[in-house]
Amino acid sequence: QLLINSDRAYPCFCSHQRLEDVKNFQKKNNTLTGYDGQCRKIDTSEYIQRMKTEKHVIRLKTPAKGKLDYMDIIRGKIEFDLSLVEDQILIKSDGYPTYHFANVIDDYYMKITHVIRGDEWISSMPKHLLLYKYLEWEPPTFAHLPLILNKNKTKLSKRQNDVAAEDYIKKGYLPEAVINYLSLLGWHPSGNREIFNMKELIQEFSLDRINKSGAIFDVQKFNWMNSYYIKSYKFSTIFKL
Repeated sequence: QLLINSDRAYPCFCSHQRLEDVKNFQKKNNTLTGYDGQCRKIDTSEYIQRMKTEKHVIRLKTPAKGKLDYMDIIRGKIEFDLSLVEDQILIKSDGYPTYHFANVIDDYYMKITHVIRGDEWISSMPKHLLLYKYLEWEPPTFAHLPLILNKNKTKLSKRQNDVAAEDYIKKGYLPEAVINYLSLLGWHPSGNREIFNMKELIQEFSLDRINKSGAIFDVQKFNWMNSYYIKSYKFSTIFKL
C-alpha cells in the first residue's frame, strides 16, 4: 500500500489472454518481450474503484529509462539498463506476494547484511534494488558466486553428476573430504595448499579470493582427496575403539 500511495506501484487488470497476446506479438516482431505497461495509464480514482470488484495483480512501477548499478563483492560494479526491466509483479491475483517481493521484505526485517548466492541471480538484481530504493531501505551487500560446472563447462546437473553433498556422503565419501573439496570450487587459498580442516578453512577463507568464472567439478580429483582422508583416518576412529 505504501508503494501504491507513493505512485511506485499500481494494480494491473490485464487478463492472462491479453498478456499472452502481447507476448506473441512481441515475439512475432522480434522486440523485447515483457509487460507493456498498459495499466500504468489508468487514473488513480479509476483503479481504486476497479480494485474493489476486478481481479488484479500489483506491479512495481519501473522507470522507463535510466541506469541502476551496485557494487558486487566478487564482480565489482554491475550496471543495468532500466528500459530493459519490466514492471515486475509484487502481489499475485490470489493476494500472495511473489518471491522477489517477499525476499526483499524478509531480508530487511531479518537485518541481513550480506546476500551470497549463485550468479544466475544477477538478472534479478534490478528488481531487488528498485524495491530497496523505493522503500528507502539500505540494501545488503551482495556477492554472486560462480556456478559449479561439468567438465564440458555446462551447469552441473543431475543428468551428469550427483548434485547434492548428501549423495556423496551416502556413497562413502567422508564429510571432511566433501567439505574440503567443495571449499576449493570457485575459491582459492593464498598458497598452493589443498588440504584444509574446518578450523583452517574458517581462518583462511575470504570473499575476495572467490573466482569470477565457474569451477569444474572433477570427480577424479574428488576421489583423490577422499582417498587422502581415508588413509589419514586413525584405525580407532573408524571402528570406534
